[in-house]
Amino acid sequence: MARPRSGKVPRNAIKNLTPRHKEMARHLVLGERQCDVARVFGISQPRMSDIARSPVFIRYMDDLEYRREVGTGDVRSQVNMGASQALDYLLRVLSKDTPEGREAKVSTKVRVARDFLDREGSVPRVSRTRVNNQPKGPHLTAEDIEELKRRAKGLF
Repeated sequence: MARPRSGKVPRNAIKNLTPRHKEMARHLVLGERQCDVARVFGISQPRMSDIARSPVFIRYMDDLEYRREVGTGDVRSQVNMGASQALDYLLRVLSKDTPEGREAKVSTKVRVARDFLDREGSVPRVSRTRVNNQPKGPHLTAEDIEELKRRAKGLF
């Protein structure tokens, strides 16, 4: 976000914030340049600079930045907590010793296991597209399929 270089309060500084000034501040806090904000609001760049250097405007922007940082931290912690709970639930679905695992369909367990392995990087993603009417990606032999079946029986 652009801050005034001179630090001087302009002669045409605003005294009170209008809803329009608050909207300008939101644009600046989100990283837009003063010249772009001026163009959007139909004012000259020098006028935008005067507004941005006004003490009341600077205080409002500082408050917006602070609230944005606090809000970002809250969202991050909520996402981390939700991810932890989701992982616990998915592990219960994969287990045959939990009510969730006993109730889940085999197709659901396979999808969950595949997602885990994909994210961990153990299993290459197989594209479902075709090239010259042939499946694109790794091909499984009959032995590979039997090995996968044997492993799947151990999971369930």
